[in-house]
Amino acid sequence: MNEREIKHLIGSKGILKGKFTGGFRHLKSGGISFLIENSEYRGAISFAENTKERAKIPGKVRCQFRTGEELDLLPENYYSIEGKFASESGSKFPCFIANKVENTFENYYIRGLAGNVREKIKEGLSRALPKKYEGVIVGFVLGDTSLISSEDKKLYRETGISHLLAISGQHIMIILLLATSFLSLLRIPPVSRIIIISIGLSFYALITVGSPSVWRALIMYIAAALALHFELFPSPLRPVSLAALTILLYNPNYINDVAFILSFSAVIGIVILAGPINTVLRKLRLPEIITRYFSVSFAANLGTIPLCMYIFGTFSSASIIVNPLILWAFAYIIPLSFFISIVSLIKMSWAIYMAPTLTLVLEGVMRVVEYGASIPEQFIYVGNIPAFVIAGIYCAFLGFAVFMNKMQILEAIRSGRIKTRKPTLIDINGATLYSDDLSEYDSFVYNGEDVPSLQPPARMFYPLKNQDFINQLDSILVKCRRPSLKDLPSEITSELPLQQLRIENQNIYYLLVSLDKNVLLADSERILQSQILVMALVGSEFLYRIAGHLNPPPVFSEMKMEHAVKDKNLAIVLMSDYVLSSSLLTRTRDRDLMTLISGLQNMFSRGYNQFERITGNADLSETVSLHFVLRHDMFAWCKKFIEFDLETKKLKSKKLRPEI
Repeated sequence: MNEREIKHLIGSKGILKGKFTGGFRHLKSGGISFLIENSEYRGAISFAENTKERAKIPGKVRCQFRTGEELDLLPENYYSIEGKFASESGSKFPCFIANKVENTFENYYIRGLAGNVREKIKEGLSRALPKKYEGVIVGFVLGDTSLISSEDKKLYRETGISHLLAISGQHIMIILLLATSFLSLLRIPPVSRIIIISIGLSFYALITVGSPSVWRALIMYIAAALALHFELFPSPLRPVSLAALTILLYNPNYINDVAFILSFSAVIGIVILAGPINTVLRKLRLPEIITRYFSVSFAANLGTIPLCMYIFGTFSSASIIVNPLILWAFAYIIPLSFFISIVSLIKMSWAIYMAPTLTLVLEGVMRVVEYGASIPEQFIYVGNIPAFVIAGIYCAFLGFAVFMNKMQILEAIRSGRIKTRKPTLIDINGATLYSDDLSEYDSFVYNGEDVPSLQPPARMFYPLKNQDFINQLDSILVKCRRPSLKDLPSEITSELPLQQLRIENQNIYYLLVSLDKNVLLADSERILQSQILVMALVGSEFLYRIAGHLNPPPVFSEMKMEHAVKDKNLAIVLMSDYVLSSSLLTRTRDRDLMTLISGLQNMFSRGYNQFERITGNADLSETVSLHFVLRHDMFAWCKKFIEFDLETKKLKSKKLRPEI
């Protein structure tokens, strides 16, 4: 839209309402200018005649605020701007001279049920929480900043945490993790879980502003969840690219939207920079959980700081410190805020009693924010930085990531984890043979689908410790199609207590039922797949339940993956193998448990023998028969272990509460 299309409005005074979308610039004559869109204009004549006539202004409008006052503009927030339209030559957008700017939460697309739910949540939080914190919590949960004082807005802007007041991927991630955990406890199947969570998150997006960052997080979740369910292995950038493509196909104008740009720059920063930053932090010998947390936070900050400097003309060094120190609290604030709003609908007095548990954490958050704001010269106005400077900063970040990744590769080569020898490809009688070194290994034969048929290296006594064997096994498993469950009988006699299994293991069991003797005899690679699935099912139940029987329980840093693989079931088998051969199991003195552990170790040893039979030249029919014997024995062991685990928990519960 240009000036000629609103020629009849030039010179008229009134109120313009719209969504802030970026374009922040410092004027040479003093003051600032910014862009808004989705605008509605109500002129002074409408006010005088007390009518509700509003003119919709398509496209964007550039607002100029020349009073010298500071403005706290947040992406995706709506503002009510009092002033008049003016003529400005050479301007790409219509010009509106602003005298007064106020935050308003008018989203003209929130209607019906979504609008009613939003108002109920807002009302419940406002009534249950002290006046000091109601605006902040409503802003955190709904993105509505209209109740936040101008002093607090300034504080958040100067410490670089204003993004927390706009509903973003972080809010979606917290809700997603809670919903996934809750639905898993209810034993909801994975596909149903994805559908339920997607619908719930879509509704949450509707009761908030529904910014691009929310839809980006939702689309990325659906893409990643489906990829994991179907055992696909996309790179981290593919879900991000899919989300960006989907949003831009829906509305190409989002390419200029500040929330869209900042959201994707933060995610891409995490994908590209989190690993290299984690490598640097690990050299400080900090615990792994701390280095991962801070590396993700630093990466997101670095991904957005240059753009914030370009869009808003400001830089906050405190944000690098404050953000990681308070982000953890959101995992507590968001769910508790929703819970209080729900309780307030039932009985307000209960919600008021619960409110101090929320305000106490928020008080600590505010102390950290105030400390960050007190750092001298931490908030700087950088003015209008040229775009090529910002591009240079991002190039420097990318160069840092490339350098650190290169150093990691060189270190892996020096340590022997990566071999630099090139594979040899030879054609013999129309077949392609593959080998790293023909003098050391037998050849691996491609079956026409670029999948190596597996053969064990010479003198291989322990297959799951042999990197070459694991790599080839992983390649086969990744290429193996998922068995069809369409032909399963309506009634299945289970060898396991299915209701006691984890949801993922229930799915594995049904896959194993579909892999019957005829299927395995028809395709030798299916025997490998079936063998891994059996060991993964039993190993997963073992890993899930064993921690409660060890004293002290193992921590995350003690569970090491010695080999990186793509197939998740193979990863579970490798982890189970590591635990079974580690000293972690010496932390129990229960004779029954020790007997069970010894039995599982024996089962895995038989599984290793099966690998050598499957990959050797053993009789196929005999190999399949032995596989089903082992499958039956492993299921019997798993059933006995689950019964032992449940009985032990029952005895512990009786000791704590004898009346049970």
